[in-house]
Amino acid sequence: MKDLVILAADKDAQQCLTELLRRTDSLAQFGIASFTYDVIVHPLHDPGCRLKSADVLGILKEKYRYAAVVFDREGCGDERSSIAELSAAVVAQLTAAGWSERAAAFVVDPEIENWVWTNHDRMARVIDWNTANELSAWRNAEGWKITSSKKPERPKECFRAALRAKRVQVSSSLFGEIAEGAPLSRCQDPAFKGLLDQLACWFPKAPPTDGQG
Repeated sequence: MKDLVILAADKDAQQCLTELLRRTDSLAQFGIASFTYDVIVHPLHDPGCRLKSADVLGILKEKYRYAAVVFDREGCGDERSSIAELSAAVVAQLTAAGWSERAAAFVVDPEIENWVWTNHDRMARVIDWNTANELSAWRNAEGWKITSSKKPERPKECFRAALRAKRVQVSSSLFGEIAEGAPLSRCQDPAFKGLLDQLACWFPKAPPTDGQG
């Protein structure tokens, strides 16, 4: 039995999550111990994660200790509901499917691109910008609205525009490359932070023994 299965809405999220979970040293700084996992994609994407997570994960409840679902609020088919309502509805489905207290859901508002905007050179260089400052200057010059968390109000559209400006082809692998090296503490997205908190709860890092730092 593996420790965790994550159901993602698309390959972009799958690549991002896979590379994130490989960073055991970085995760340890958030109190998360090493664990085994798989990240799979729902064939019906965001609406599938919202409405039919149990169809995919129900048959896996004996193969994994825990399950998590990650999808975008925008495009899920119910943007009027709150993040809490959307998450609770998915958890209720999984509970009814036999996951009991072993499941969680994380809804990214508005989209997974919100995770890659870390205002860090790693993110900029992956998409062929020299520095985060250069990318920010372009973004401001183009008139993209920025939220209080210093991310574009329309993260997906802004990300795609930044790729076009450098003639970089859209690819799911970009999400993995960014997640592979960007500082995790730079991402203040509530769904991202909620995922880290849940992982620390499910897989707590043991405290150091006496005499060890």
